[in-house]
Amino acid sequence: MTIIEELYTLKHVNRWNGVCNKGIDTTALHSYFVTCISGFLADIYNETSTIPINKEQVLMHALYHDVAEIHLTHITYGAKKESNILEEEVSNLKKKKFFEWCKRINRMDLINDIENYKSIKDIIDFADIVDACMYCKEEVDNGNKFMQEIYKRQKETLMKSIEKYIWAKRFYFDYLLDIL
Repeated sequence: MTIIEELYTLKHVNRWNGVCNKGIDTTALHSYFVTCISGFLADIYNETSTIPINKEQVLMHALYHDVAEIHLTHITYGAKKESNILEEEVSNLKKKKFFEWCKRINRMDLINDIENYKSIKDIIDFADIVDACMYCKEEVDNGNKFMQEIYKRQKETLMKSIEKYIWAKRFYFDYLLDIL
């Protein structure tokens, strides 16, 4: 499968499996929003950090962060957290697929910057949480009572995350405070 075919396959992988939801959220749509949010976060990170991060690397990692779902389908955060083995296997597969993808597009520079890998991962993980919160909020606002508890948990996770990073806190106060 080519890179483009893989990206288009993501639009057929539904997220929130087993959850009653009114809207459709695919992995492709999720990756788009995570990438957009990650772009804002990379800018804020660079304004607040003494060690700059490469925004292009952040965006490329964000765009392709869930490519393993082509092979796995979407595995919810809760399911991964329930099983350390599952979480580790999904993480390993994601790393392997991202490495293969970088080789195929001749962009090994995206993985050679190990020094910034943790910061890039932190940004994308936070963007992932923001997207989940926004999706859950939209569902709740549209009358989906089943998503209320999930939305509450996602917001709790978000609030814990903003305490860890100054860039996340700034993003929250600049962009999310009035809408979540």
